[in-house]
Amino acid sequence: QGNLSFGSGSNGAFTINISSTGVLSSLVSFSGDCHFSQGALTPSFDGTNLYKLTANIPNATYCTQSNFGGKALTGAAFISTSPVAGKTQRLYLVGVTSDGRGISFKADR
Repeated sequence: QGNLSFGSGSNGAFTINISSTGVLSSLVSFSGDCHFSQGALTPSFDGTNLYKLTANIPNATYCTQSNFGGKALTGAAFISTSPVAGKTQRLYLVGVTSDGRGISFKADR
């Protein structure tokens, strides 16, 4: 759970699920009724702490009105040491659509 920022707002309690195989999804919606589907984080080819992000945002009634619906996101993610007491890792994730709309996500665990 972390902070998701998108073009017209943010959600400070947004949950992104990432499986052990890199499948990325969200059950919570943002910007109306947008959510992530068919998402993945793929490790970089050279073993560094950088991941390629891909995700789709399906068409939904209110999501389409926000101009995110039906779009694909591409971007990057990386994990660093968390500065938060009691947490060990921080995930940073950034993605953009082909027309320049974007999201960013930051979470500690």
